[in-house]
Amino acid sequence: MSLKTIADYHTSWPVQRVLAFFLKSGDLERHLGQMRRVYARKRALLVRELEGAQAVARVGGLEAGFHVHLELDECLDAAEVARRAGERGVRVRVLSAFYVSDPGPSGLLLGYGGLEPAQVVRGARVLAEVMNRLAAS
Repeated sequence: MSLKTIADYHTSWPVQRVLAFFLKSGDLERHLGQMRRVYARKRALLVRELEGAQAVARVGGLEAGFHVHLELDECLDAAEVARRAGERGVRVRVLSAFYVSDPGPSGLLLGYGGLEPAQVVRGARVLAEVMNRLAAS
């Protein structure tokens, strides 16, 4: 209880009422089902577009959620891929930043939850192009 008080003293009465209605009406389950389908389509787009770089990168992670991890071939430097993709407007995170061990795995974290499908496609195409160019050099 003391942690709840520190983090958030209370949830307002109107918010509690709306949430209770959402739960009782079944709307929450319908919403969750719809969102699962939306995110599954985005993930499928991402995976499909990254097939162009499958010789140097492999998609991993759960088939649910808002992101995937991209395991890179040893010929690629994750930081360099992230830097070059960033120069083209595609932001990704290196996996090693999420690990205590040094060095962490060579890979990237790709978030797609907040993107529109066209942004997912563009980002994946840019990443595939960057990775293939770096692998060829």
